[in-house]
Amino acid sequence: MVKSQKVVSTQKFQKKGDKMLTEKQLYLIKLLVEGNLNVTESLKEAGVATSTYYDWRRDNKTFKDAYDDAVEERVREAKKSIRADVKKYIDRLDKLSDTGANENARVNAIAKLLTLAELDPKFTQEISIQTNDEGSKNYMLELLEKKHKE
Repeated sequence: MVKSQKVVSTQKFQKKGDKMLTEKQLYLIKLLVEGNLNVTESLKEAGVATSTYYDWRRDNKTFKDAYDDAVEERVREAKKSIRADVKKYIDRLDKLSDTGANENARVNAIAKLLTLAELDPKFTQEISIQTNDEGSKNYMLELLEKKHKE
């Protein structure tokens, strides 16, 4: 699970170029980028008409640039958080590949690990489970484990 992100600061976006953003514009950018509300809810919370918002996005370079910068910053923060926990996620996948509740969960976990290891993608696309033959499931798992060890 991704760690909760810190509250988006819009202070640095207050002045873009020669124009200042209004408090309402800054608040709207904050609401939109935080992602707790959808666009409609954010507009209602900020007291901004839908048409006004789209006019700002289309015609107000200062607003558009500040919004785009805030979104880019939020994406960078999220990626940084995910990267910090990558080993934990891979360890969980690895554990699931050994102890998953069913064969399908184990095969999917192994396939994902192989993809992350950048092994032959064609190999992972050929994985299938035949439900009428228990031996087929075990054979597929053995093939995946063998490929994983290579």
